[in-house]
Amino acid sequence: MTGSEPPAAGRGVPPWLAGLAQAAAGMAVPPPMRPPPGGGRPSAVLILFGEGPGGPDLLLVQRSPFLRRHAGQPAFPGGAIDESDGGPVPAALREAAEEAGVDPAGVQVLAVLPELFIPRSGFSVTPVLAWWRRPVPVAPGDPAEITAVARVRIADLAEVLRAAMGGPDLAP
Repeated sequence: MTGSEPPAAGRGVPPWLAGLAQAAAGMAVPPPMRPPPGGGRPSAVLILFGEGPGGPDLLLVQRSPFLRRHAGQPAFPGGAIDESDGGPVPAALREAAEEAGVDPAGVQVLAVLPELFIPRSGFSVTPVLAWWRRPVPVAPGDPAEITAVARVRIADLAEVLRAAMGGPDLAP
């Protein structure tokens, strides 16, 4: 894969994720989140879902507390698109390999979501939605950049959201 065109969803992809991937192209970006004229610094992140022992999960990294931008924050693996990357998909896969030890050969890209602008950093971020067909153990790559890597159960993320919003159980 050389550009931003992902392959179609294949076997093993849960129906809820396949539906999300299908809807991705039509997702509207609110005006304040759209890149300004002239864009921003092109970057990409990998939104990588997998199936763990406790159910569906999502790969997250924690950025080093010593970074200039987004210090100490949880994030999707990703970063600037290098000229040699050839687009957001290869960049997101490269960054996930560098930051978390993800093997790109075990990742199935499902969709490229609309670009979002992050004013604080000046990045125009392209989210890449993917399914982890063949997960591998993960660990921080460069500790100066990433201090932790985790596969977080979607049910746990939904529980945090439910508690924060005071609503009913959102877990699948």
